[in-house]
Amino acid sequence: RGLKEFKDSKIRAKKKSSKSNKDIFDSLSITRELEKSLTIHEELEKEKIRIRNIQKRKLQKNILKGVFIAFIIVWVSYLFWLQKTFKVTDRAMQAMIQTPGISVVKQNNGSIDFVPQNAVKDTGIVIYPSEKVEPVSYANMARLLAQKGYKVSILKLRLNQPDLSFGKGKDLMESKPDIKKWFILAHASGASIAYKDALKNKNIKGFVFMGAVPEGDDLNLVNMPVLSIWGTNDGLLDFTRIKEAKKNLPSKSKYYAIEGGNSTNFADIELVSGDEEAIISPEKQQARSVNKIAEFIDLNKN
Repeated sequence: RGLKEFKDSKIRAKKKSSKSNKDIFDSLSITRELEKSLTIHEELEKEKIRIRNIQKRKLQKNILKGVFIAFIIVWVSYLFWLQKTFKVTDRAMQAMIQTPGISVVKQNNGSIDFVPQNAVKDTGIVIYPSEKVEPVSYANMARLLAQKGYKVSILKLRLNQPDLSFGKGKDLMESKPDIKKWFILAHASGASIAYKDALKNKNIKGFVFMGAVPEGDDLNLVNMPVLSIWGTNDGLLDFTRIKEAKKNLPSKSKYYAIEGGNSTNFADIELVSGDEEAIISPEKQQARSVNKIAEFIDLNKN
């Protein structure tokens, strides 16, 4: 009996051990399945993140591409707009005709020179055009000044835009070493680069603003003689800024308002959009301007 009980005990222990091993195996299997499930879930999450990142980068590339294309379209449209310059009147074309006593020379760089036969030897004038205004548009003013004895050069802007033409005036003046004294005439937006050229050239003896308001205190720093001319019908000029601008100009600056004149009439072109109609002719406005400019030059050239 004792032996039987011992055998039965051994059998029960073996069964219990087998059951325990099975339970452990089942637990391990469940754990592995859970770990496998977690691993699959993590991989899925990683894949979702990867896909989202790819989509995000693709979206960013498309946005950048769209911005670049939009920029190109705007820039090309702007360049095309700049090339549609203001229509030049017949009066300007007539002023380009060669006449006794004054030579008209078209330079390869697009600038135009008016050279009087009996010119003041060492004094010259550079005219800086306004935006979208061709050099020929200032031919009458240049001829009138040449008749006063001064060599006059009308600058050709890069793409007809002053802000793209920095340094062109400097290059023009340096190409004429026989001229030791320069006076700058800047029309409207042409002043934005003209006064920058004036800052870096000791040979510039005076500056004339035509329908323009200087910004900043640059001209005050160089203490250069200044003449500011404008028309009372100028629709492009902010008259409220003229008083403020005087603070930034040398104390001996001169000011001259042309009654009934506008911005357009400083050149021979069609009426500029936004400008007011003048009640005097371009001939009268330019003649009055030239007389004041000649007085200003005579006063400051020595």
